Amino acid sequence: MVRDELDAALLDIACVYRDILLNQSGANELIVNNSIIDKVNQKSIEESKDSIMNSLSLILTARVNLSKNSSSNLTLESLISGLRIK
Repeated sequence: MVRDELDAALLDIACVYRDILLNQSGANELIVNNSIIDKVNQKSIEESKDSIMNSLSLILTARVNLSKNSSSNLTLESLISGLRIK
């Protein structure tokens, strides 16, 4: 059950990063997280596409690792250490 909740949370975070990429590409009509559009706009300006893609890749890798029964704590620790937090 914990893994399912973590996976759902990671999917939500990945969706935000997807919206940032869409914003950077000018496809704003496809953004689904309209309630945080100001933050999406700000992150779109602050971060490069490569940085966003790297973060998204780390998140998706963490989801795959969770699905393979890896340790939840180690998976999240690896994800957090890989993400650059400002």
